[in-house]
Amino acid sequence: MLCKLVPKVDNNMPWSRLCELIEKIRPILKWRVVCWRKSSRGRIRINTNGSYLQDTTKAGNGGIIRDENGDVIIAFAVTVKSNNNNMIEILAANYGVELCLSLASLKWI
Repeated sequence: MLCKLVPKVDNNMPWSRLCELIEKIRPILKWRVVCWRKSSRGRIRINTNGSYLQDTTKAGNGGIIRDENGDVIIAFAVTVKSNNNNMIEILAANYGVELCLSLASLKWI
């Protein structure tokens, strides 16, 4: 892992020196402003997310459905079974759409 972070590191250096290098590694912090936008008048908005932890094979998804004013209509979080993160994201979106369809009187985007 250290070779990936610091490609020119000498693998044969003493353990104490290697530990000193590791302690100096700092993550590169990047950030950006993320804003939720209101939906069109008379419509609702679905935001979903899914997560899969390969080490534990635990997975889940969640989401929130808001009206045109940003007020919460319903939120959900469920445990699901899958073996990769992409499938969990798809399941989260699908669950959100199905939930919206069950609220048939609402228009959604």
